[in-house]
Amino acid sequence: MPVLNREILEDIFVELLEGCNTSPNNLQKFMVSGRQPFNIALKYLERVIYGVEFFENDIRITTVDEERVDKLYRICCYW
Repeated sequence: MPVLNREILEDIFVELLEGCNTSPNNLQKFMVSGRQPFNIALKYLERVIYGVEFFENDIRITTVDEERVDKLYRICCYW
């Protein structure tokens, strides 16, 4: 039976998150891909999220790398 490698899946998730500014649909597809990948993504984000800001049409996620604010991601949302 195939087993998901958490480290590889985290790397894939990081790549999806990096590209979310240009392809927000990739992140949405990942989030609905199933319970196990979604839970792995949540555990990854618990370790790296510095802050989240919600705005009318987007969500801004700031991540931490070695105790410093590293990157800002903007995810467009059209409710």
